[in-house]
Amino acid sequence: TIAALAALRGEFKLDLLKSLHKVAGLDERVEHTLELVNLGARRDTPVAELAYGEKRRLEIGLALASSPSLLLLDEPLAGMSVTDVCQLGLTKSYQVNQLFSRLTVRDNLTIAALAALRGKFRLDMFRSLTGIPGLSQQVDHTLELVDLAARPDTPVAELAYGEKRRLEIGLALASSPSLLLLDEPLAGMSPRERAETVRLLKSIGRGRTMVIIDHDMDSLFELVERVTVLQEGRVLVEGTPTEIKNDAKVQDAYLGGVRAA
Repeated sequence: TIAALAALRGEFKLDLLKSLHKVAGLDERVEHTLELVNLGARRDTPVAELAYGEKRRLEIGLALASSPSLLLLDEPLAGMSVTDVCQLGLTKSYQVNQLFSRLTVRDNLTIAALAALRGKFRLDMFRSLTGIPGLSQQVDHTLELVDLAARPDTPVAELAYGEKRRLEIGLALASSPSLLLLDEPLAGMSPRERAETVRLLKSIGRGRTMVIIDHDMDSLFELVERVTVLQEGRVLVEGTPTEIKNDAKVQDAYLGGVRAA
């Protein structure tokens, strides 16, 4: 709410939290931001009780809520629902898997692909799927992209952790986004799983923009063209991977003070 007021009311005022019901658009902006960062169910939770990943998403939410304008393909995103934003070509993959564990891998990807091919949710979602042009091809293509082509009929509950992470990324890819947001895609993975996921992210990055939040610096340096380093919610430095590796402030804050060779 405080962050949203910065955009809606401008400079700081002593009556900051008085008569909030009179501020036009405030409730809508706050609820929209909560939905964007997947914290709608935690709106009344004290920040001190949030998990680390939730706090990171809240930091992103503060930036979004206080932004006077956020555009995608010249379309303002303020006030748009998550489904409308997805229709514009922006999708995201969460740090905590958001999967239908009782359905198969193919079913999960089919639901995501339908968002692009048919638009918003419909009650007849699974009716006459064979008549939807391009659906089967899109699902099969996504299965190949995330290296799950051998597991299409496997219930999600039976997948290994690394496979679930790849499927989570697949759900975002199935709608053919032009902008893909990834929240800690490498979290909790073994070294082998991380290497596999880095290869996956390299392959899917062609032809689209990806914004990745992660703490695996070595993997990020291998993946990205540009890095933004945050410290305590503020931008510490921005630059190419080489520039970041050799930046004294980054070395002191995150890399143990050891200068890159």
